[in-house]
Amino acid sequence: MIKSYVINMSKDSDRLQSFKKQFDRLGLEYERIPGVDGHQMPETDYEAFKNARPRDHKKGWMRGQMGCLLSHRLAWEAIASGDQPVCAVFEDDLHISDGLQSLLRTDSWVPAGTDLIRLEPSTNRVRLGKHKLASFEERDFNTVLSTTWCAGAYLITREAAQRLVDVPPERHQPVDVMLYCVEEPVLSPPLNIAQCSPAPCIQDKFLNPDNQRFSSNIEHNEIKPGTGGVAPSRLSPKSIFGAGRRTLLNYQRVKYR
Repeated sequence: MIKSYVINMSKDSDRLQSFKKQFDRLGLEYERIPGVDGHQMPETDYEAFKNARPRDHKKGWMRGQMGCLLSHRLAWEAIASGDQPVCAVFEDDLHISDGLQSLLRTDSWVPAGTDLIRLEPSTNRVRLGKHKLASFEERDFNTVLSTTWCAGAYLITREAAQRLVDVPPERHQPVDVMLYCVEEPVLSPPLNIAQCSPAPCIQDKFLNPDNQRFSSNIEHNEIKPGTGGVAPSRLSPKSIFGAGRRTLLNYQRVKYR
């Protein structure tokens, strides 16, 4: 059984109850990681956090980004100090399909050499390797070759978690950037990332953008209703050319099922 951690702030008992109900339905267990509410952190602590993490003096830190990073870092520390070769990390606003059960029952399907496996879609089209790393229970696993976003559900190895814990504060970035940014990777060499497709998890704000049950409160994102976090397409010649190029390079929208 792959050990699972769920990030949950103490005030969010309704979210934890929803998550627990879904895991109970699948006969799965989890350990709670106390989420950090960046909006409740004293101003002096917030300023100290930012001063220690300058982000090349080009970008600042929103309080939600700070809380999100500190929350996931608690999960990475728990995994790095444990004895499990691979663990799962979840945020508490997920919709979870029945397919997650078989994935967490065993780690025998995890492709060798993979550091992290995305269990949710990204808000953008993702370039995937054309050759499957593995297939398991009607789900395919392909190498991720482009920057992706969202950190609501993923598997991570103990070694990768330790590498993330060891990153010095001056190199810290928001969680999505630390995990998934290809253009400016925080780790060298970068993580070997795979995508599970179709994905068995999706955050509520992306499944139900017009009728959200759980809006983001660890990290507040500005999402236009109806877009699922994705900017509406514009049918300019440049955008059409770009879309065609991405299709040829095997960029895909990962589905939730």
